[in-house]
Amino acid sequence: GNGSVCEDVDECSQGIHDCSLSGRCQNTDGHFQCFCNTGFSGDGRRCDNINECNTSRHGCHGNATCTDLKGSHLCTCKAGFHGNGVACQDVDECSRATHDCPSNRRCQNT
Repeated sequence: GNGSVCEDVDECSQGIHDCSLSGRCQNTDGHFQCFCNTGFSGDGRRCDNINECNTSRHGCHGNATCTDLKGSHLCTCKAGFHGNGVACQDVDECSRATHDCPSNRRCQNT
Protein backbone atom coordinates (compact mmCIF):
# COMPACT_ATOMS: atom_id res chain seq x y z
CA GLY A 1 0.00 0.00 0.00
CA ASN A 2 0.91 3.66 0.15
CA GLY A 3 0.59 4.18 3.90
CA SER A 4 -3.02 5.34 3.64
CA VAL A 5 -4.45 2.33 1.87
CA CYS A 6 -3.12 -1.10 2.72
CA GLU A 7 -3.47 -4.07 0.40
CA ASP A 8 -3.38 -7.67 1.50
CA VAL A 9 -0.29 -9.63 0.51
CA ASP A 10 -1.32 -13.09 -0.71
CA GLU A 11 1.46 -15.19 0.79
CA CYS A 12 -0.05 -18.33 -0.73
CA SER A 13 0.03 -17.28 -4.37
CA GLN A 14 3.44 -15.64 -3.91
CA GLY A 15 4.90 -18.76 -2.29
CA ILE A 16 6.08 -16.91 0.82
CA HIS A 17 4.41 -19.20 3.33
CA ASP A 18 5.75 -22.06 5.41
CA CYS A 19 2.99 -24.61 4.79
CA SER A 20 3.96 -28.26 4.35
CA LEU A 21 4.35 -29.73 0.87
CA SER A 22 1.67 -32.19 2.03
CA GLY A 23 -0.57 -29.29 2.99
CA ARG A 24 -2.26 -26.30 1.45
CA CYS A 25 -2.15 -22.58 2.10
CA GLN A 26 -5.25 -20.43 2.48
CA ASN A 27 -4.88 -16.67 2.29
CA THR A 28 -6.64 -14.59 4.94
CA ASP A 29 -6.78 -10.85 5.41
CA GLY A 30 -3.30 -9.86 6.53
CA HIS A 31 -2.09 -13.42 7.07
CA PHE A 32 -2.48 -17.02 5.90
CA GLN A 33 -3.44 -20.42 7.35
CA CYS A 34 -2.00 -23.85 6.64
CA PHE A 35 -4.05 -27.05 6.48
CA CYS A 36 -2.98 -30.65 5.86
CA ASN A 37 -4.19 -32.41 2.72
CA THR A 38 -6.57 -35.37 2.95
CA GLY A 39 -4.70 -38.43 4.17
CA PHE A 40 -2.34 -36.37 6.35
CA SER A 41 -2.56 -35.02 9.89
CA GLY A 42 -0.83 -32.15 11.61
CA ASP A 43 -0.96 -28.38 11.92
CA GLY A 44 -0.52 -27.62 8.22
CA ARG A 45 3.11 -26.63 8.63
CA ARG A 46 4.01 -30.21 9.45
CA CYS A 47 1.80 -32.90 7.92
CA ASP A 48 2.37 -36.60 8.55
CA ASN A 49 0.91 -39.42 6.49
CA ILE A 50 -2.04 -41.20 8.10
CA ASN A 51 -1.68 -44.96 7.73
CA GLU A 52 -5.33 -45.76 6.99
CA CYS A 53 -4.50 -49.47 7.10
CA ASN A 54 -3.89 -49.16 10.86
CA THR A 55 -7.30 -47.57 11.38
CA SER A 56 -10.87 -48.74 10.90
CA ARG A 57 -11.31 -46.12 8.15
CA HIS A 58 -9.62 -48.03 5.32
CA GLY A 59 -12.81 -49.71 4.09
CA CYS A 60 -11.04 -52.76 2.65
CA HIS A 61 -12.97 -56.03 2.47
CA GLY A 62 -12.15 -58.76 5.00
CA ASN A 63 -10.62 -60.81 2.17
CA ALA A 64 -8.46 -57.93 0.93
CA THR A 65 -5.04 -56.57 1.78
CA CYS A 66 -4.64 -52.90 2.65
CA THR A 67 -1.48 -51.16 1.42
CA ASP A 68 -0.64 -47.72 2.78
CA LEU A 69 0.27 -45.07 0.20
CA LYS A 70 1.42 -41.52 0.85
CA GLY A 71 -1.83 -39.66 1.55
CA SER A 72 -4.02 -42.63 0.63
CA HIS A 73 -4.23 -46.42 0.59
CA LEU A 74 -4.97 -49.31 -1.75
CA CYS A 75 -7.24 -52.31 -1.18
CA THR A 76 -6.41 -55.48 -3.15
CA CYS A 77 -8.35 -58.75 -3.01
CA LYS A 78 -6.38 -61.70 -1.67
CA ALA A 79 -5.54 -64.76 -3.80
CA GLY A 80 -8.66 -66.80 -4.53
CA PHE A 81 -10.86 -63.69 -4.54
CA HIS A 82 -11.65 -61.05 -7.16
CA GLY A 83 -13.06 -57.55 -6.99
CA ASN A 84 -11.96 -53.99 -6.34
CA GLY A 85 -10.62 -54.58 -2.82
CA VAL A 86 -13.61 -52.94 -1.15
CA ALA A 87 -15.83 -55.77 -2.36
CA CYS A 88 -14.19 -59.18 -2.89
CA GLN A 89 -15.92 -62.35 -4.06
CA ASP A 90 -14.69 -65.90 -3.94
CA VAL A 91 -13.30 -67.28 -7.19
CA ASP A 92 -14.91 -70.66 -7.83
CA GLU A 93 -12.09 -72.54 -9.54
CA CYS A 94 -14.32 -75.60 -9.94
CA SER A 95 -16.98 -73.91 -12.05
CA ARG A 96 -14.31 -72.00 -14.00
CA ALA A 97 -12.33 -75.20 -14.60
CA THR A 98 -9.17 -73.48 -13.40
CA HIS A 99 -8.50 -76.02 -10.64
CA ASP A 100 -5.62 -78.48 -10.58
CA CYS A 101 -7.49 -81.48 -9.21
CA PRO A 102 -6.59 -84.87 -10.72
CA SER A 103 -9.15 -86.16 -13.21
CA ASN A 104 -10.15 -89.00 -10.88
CA ARG A 105 -11.06 -86.54 -8.11
CA ARG A 106 -14.05 -84.26 -7.64
CA CYS A 107 -13.34 -80.54 -7.30
CA GLN A 108 -14.83 -78.82 -4.30
CA ASN A 109 -14.62 -75.05 -3.96
CA THR A 110 -13.40 -73.97 -0.54
